[in-house]
Amino acid sequence: MPTYVAFLRAINLGNHHKVPMADLRTCLAEAGLRDVETHIQTGNVRVGTSMRSVAKVEKLLEELLLERYGFEVPTIAFTMAQLRQVYDDALAAVPPQGNATGERRYVHLFKTGDAPTGDVAAAIAAWDRPGEAGLVIGRAVHVWLDGPSQQAKLLGAFGKALARGTNRNLTVIAAVAERWTGDGRVRT
Repeated sequence: MPTYVAFLRAINLGNHHKVPMADLRTCLAEAGLRDVETHIQTGNVRVGTSMRSVAKVEKLLEELLLERYGFEVPTIAFTMAQLRQVYDDALAAVPPQGNATGERRYVHLFKTGDAPTGDVAAAIAAWDRPGEAGLVIGRAVHVWLDGPSQQAKLLGAFGKALARGTNRNLTVIAAVAERWTGDGRVRT
């Protein structure tokens, strides 16, 4: 049976859109999904299903969460191989402008067809502000910051392009990739 990792956007932010992970696991298991597991409170969930389409898994989870919690929860899913590729890309990628050491690393994840492309992707790669860099690879935008994300001009400049995705720090991507696609290769 195929297994997917889904990243839920904009849940458990302060008192906003509370989704307890234990209840989420129960909800998804009751809906017939198998091997349901979560990682920390930011909405990282693994599910097994006979579905063979990432888009169908995303739609099912969004429908279940809307019904259960009463608000929309945009969901971005990956197969195990796709998640492993995002993680491998994060490890191999270097800041295109060489102007950020990446004290803080983030990965913005997108549904198929939603990641920045063309001129926007080129502008992200060409960003030339000290201590900030970004690079689009497939369904992910990899971001290097030398300061707090709240102060990053790159995130503000490309806010509209990044808004359709959800982000995780590289530590979370590494933990989820190792835990659920595990081959002993976790490196951050």
